[in-house]
Amino acid sequence: MPNIDMREQYSEKKWLKGLFGKSDSGRTVVVAKTSLKTFDFFCKHQNLTREQMIEKYLTWFKPNKIDGERPDPDIRSICISLSKFVEFMNENHRDIVTSVNVETGKETTFKKKSPKSIKLYFGFVKSYLRKCHEIKISVEDFKDYVIFPKKRKITRQPISLEQLKQIMNEANPKRRALYYVLVSSGMRLGEALTLTKRNFNFTETPVRVDIEAENTKTKEDRSTYISSEAVKLAITPMISSLSILNYVDMNSESEVLGYGISLIILNLGMYLGVPAIVVIGIKKRSSQ
Repeated sequence: MPNIDMREQYSEKKWLKGLFGKSDSGRTVVVAKTSLKTFDFFCKHQNLTREQMIEKYLTWFKPNKIDGERPDPDIRSICISLSKFVEFMNENHRDIVTSVNVETGKETTFKKKSPKSIKLYFGFVKSYLRKCHEIKISVEDFKDYVIFPKKRKITRQPISLEQLKQIMNEANPKRRALYYVLVSSGMRLGEALTLTKRNFNFTETPVRVDIEAENTKTKEDRSTYISSEAVKLAITPMISSLSILNYVDMNSESEVLGYGISLIILNLGMYLGVPAIVVIGIKKRSSQ
């Protein structure tokens, strides 16, 4: 009677689902898929499919028995192959077409990845091999054979006050309002574009902004503040130019500010190309 493997299989789909459950980030899943796609390009460069490459790794990791005994795993060969994967990502490959523009027919070829991306992609491929194919290799073995390109550390230079003033002066009113909010509060752009009037507390000075956990990078809620200068120089003039507020019944200045800033952010979301589903969500929440 043939041997039947009754173990539960860990599929690629289940692996991706697990990544999302752990990180609560769709971006993580996108990067993981990109990592596997990059590994597919490497396999193709080696004249193999991903399935053939993994079968090769499995043969090295769990070799066939000889005279009833199974030889030790050939970890070295797997590490050398994955080292070649790192080298592959660190080079341009004009012979590998990664995408084709449907309208123009222009081809995009494989571009060298940054040191940060190389480490990130390698980590996802390592996780995929371990969980989906039970190819488990220690950190020490990888360190012996896999060398990652060094990341160049460049000191970031802050924008000077004069440069900031010039940006503000050249920006249109919508952009200027957004820039003042970002500079004054330290919020990320993605966080700012999720705000609605319920996030603002205009009864406090400076104005307090409560950012919900689902919209922060760390998934922890936090509060920040917008300076009175930002409200005076950018937000209030922008709100006063919104003719729609003439038809809204509001009883206080704080309500006007809250409703107006929601409209500004909504308009900016459309202007900056935020996906429609996000804009619709903001619309619904701004009415609450």
